[in-house]
Amino acid sequence: MTHSDGNKTRISVIDENLFRYYVDINDSDFQEYPTPNKKEHRANIVVNDDDTVATNNGVEITVEDGDVLKIKTSKITIEVEKSSSKMTVRRANGSIVMREAAPIMYKNNQTIQSLVEQSDEYFYGGGTQNGRFSHKGEIVKAINKNNWVDGGVASPNPFYWTTKGYGIVRNTFKPGEYDFGKTLPRSCLATHNESRFDAYIMVDDNPQGILNSYTNLTGKPAQQPDYAFYLAHLNCYNRDVWKPKIRYKW
Repeated sequence: MTHSDGNKTRISVIDENLFRYYVDINDSDFQEYPTPNKKEHRANIVVNDDDTVATNNGVEITVEDGDVLKIKTSKITIEVEKSSSKMTVRRANGSIVMREAAPIMYKNNQTIQSLVEQSDEYFYGGGTQNGRFSHKGEIVKAINKNNWVDGGVASPNPFYWTTKGYGIVRNTFKPGEYDFGKTLPRSCLATHNESRFDAYIMVDDNPQGILNSYTNLTGKPAQQPDYAFYLAHLNCYNRDVWKPKIRYKW
């Protein structure tokens, strides 16, 4: 879909509750995979391409084309206003799961999605964000700082989910940040430093369902046997509270 401002949107329905939302700012070709930060990097964020996943699931959709484009599956309805390009996602019963407060914005080589935040909505994810796991009213950095003290980022992940029943994977390796209402109350501002917006959005009634959709995309985590676990490096998260050893003479 091409909008009046020249931006192009592509929505790929992958599963009954999962779709890919891609907005191109520079009128370039859609990218199947994100650009790596270095040529030698070979990893991808998702383990299967969209067509493979879609074929395996055999999703049936219906499309209603008017002032608002509506794409429906048995579980969700994706609505895109043609005049503004703002998107809303609803459950099958019509209730709103997520809603964009503004169109996808691009400025200073940053692409920003602005979502409406509910007063009773809480946010989780983002990888290893030291010192917290619930991010409401906080800013989460999607960049590896290799910082293990309180407030540092050691192993970021461009994925977050909310208690309102949706999760978002930004399909990019570029640095970014997720502002969960700290700068602008009642808004979630998700920013990455590139001129395209590429995200996988999943909807479910519980966290387990959201995380299952996430790992279906990105691959299941390796499960080690019980005897492979140990106490880990206990100093990693205590570097800012440990004090130099004081030797006393008696």
